[in-house]
Amino acid sequence: MCAIDSKPRDTGTSGHNGGHSILNSQEERQKYQNIYRFLNRTDVNRDAKIDRVRFSKDKKPVFEREFDEQWSSSASCFATGPHAQQEAEVIIVEEIDPECLREFLATRIHNDAQRQSFLTFVDEYLHDHPSFNFTDVEYRIRAAPSVQNKQQHELLIHIQLRELDRPFKMSYFEIQNSARESRALRGSYAYGPLNPVQRPPLTPDDADFPPLAITRASLAIWFDGDPWNTCVILVDKRVPFVGLPGQERPSRYVVGAHVYTGHTSMRSLIMDCFQNNTNLRNAGIPAPFTVTQDLRSIVGYDWLRIVGFVTRDLYSIHWALQGGDRMSDENNQELYRTALQHLFSIDRRLAWYCGLIKEQLDSCRSKGKPLWNGKSLGLEQVRVADLVSEELVMDFEDIKTQITQTNERLDKSISYVNGQVNVKEVERANAQSKIVLALAVVGGFFLPISTIAAIFSMADDWAPGKDGFGQFWAICIPISALVMVILVMIIRWSTILRWIGRLRRASQMCVEGAV
Repeated sequence: MCAIDSKPRDTGTSGHNGGHSILNSQEERQKYQNIYRFLNRTDVNRDAKIDRVRFSKDKKPVFEREFDEQWSSSASCFATGPHAQQEAEVIIVEEIDPECLREFLATRIHNDAQRQSFLTFVDEYLHDHPSFNFTDVEYRIRAAPSVQNKQQHELLIHIQLRELDRPFKMSYFEIQNSARESRALRGSYAYGPLNPVQRPPLTPDDADFPPLAITRASLAIWFDGDPWNTCVILVDKRVPFVGLPGQERPSRYVVGAHVYTGHTSMRSLIMDCFQNNTNLRNAGIPAPFTVTQDLRSIVGYDWLRIVGFVTRDLYSIHWALQGGDRMSDENNQELYRTALQHLFSIDRRLAWYCGLIKEQLDSCRSKGKPLWNGKSLGLEQVRVADLVSEELVMDFEDIKTQITQTNERLDKSISYVNGQVNVKEVERANAQSKIVLALAVVGGFFLPISTIAAIFSMADDWAPGKDGFGQFWAICIPISALVMVILVMIIRWSTILRWIGRLRRASQMCVEGAV
């Protein structure tokens, strides 16, 4: 958690961590609370990494990696922007820091409307509460669609599953403590464990499944206007997990038919994708939506990875349930309880994921924000953007279909487990009913005996060893049998009536046949 106050306050200073050189008034500090908190945090690293891609109307793009290290300060870095309408640039910032934000506002923002648009973009990117687990609800309500359509930025929230290299059971404490040790920009609650359901090994060489670290990450894109000269992309740093029993396996992404492995930085992955993208590496300034193609493909591949791991868990649960009949009742009960807990955990996450995927699919259909598709775009830019939109819509439609099918299988699995639990409860109730019935039969048989003994007084001639003891049993046994017969007839009276009815119909048919 952040070591700051929960509400903005006027410190009266303008130091490095204070918000006054970036947020110029109390009104702005109230409006952009996420930025204000970020500027006052002391538990995060302050080391932004910047890459840049420069587009020209008649030249091929120039890709500059770790562009910030070529300059003595962020001010000189951002001061070298596009100088004509024939130029545009994309700035990729990983792990934004206050100095980077301050100098960008000083050198690239030219009017108040642009400033407010950019601050809203950064504030939304720094938003770190995906659910209503907070007190200041008013500041967490999302903007209405009509308001979002007037914005110049878009936020792509995605979930990264990062698999470790050895099996162990990971807890929330372990993964969140590791994130705190790494001084991550996101709060520790942005990280969680996903311990897979283990399946019995099919061969002696099969090993247990290792755990996965769930990371909630964001990609934020902002364009300065129409026509655009500057695009800023904010990405989260890929936090290294320290202090865990296992190491993270190398990352793998498939974007645009290219396979990318071993990237430890989202910024470097995006630059590699840009350089291999035929829509970006040719001469000319692309449309804003075309610039975001690889970002959306990366997010889409993260969703496909989630579908894959969730499907594996469902198969493991189904495998275990299929062999449940061979287990004892106690093991069965534990199996059903564990399966339900895991299924509900997946269901809770998938509900949120489905909403994010739908939003991103709608964005692909509309080619991003309306302001990104202004009148300044040429025919070729529009043509390429339309083709990119068609490809991305097709991809995200497939992702939506897969996750919808997975969600349906999940619901069926929950229903099946609940049904099996109900069946086991009925079987247990039947077994208990049989025991109660046996006790009732025994009690029903001996009740007349005890009644007769009380009436005739067992202390006299009918007592054990006396001459009348045999007469006692000669009377009690027929009476008890008669009582039991009457009891059975009362219980089975409807069955007896049906049986008598069948006999009557059978006798009538015999008489009619004889006639």
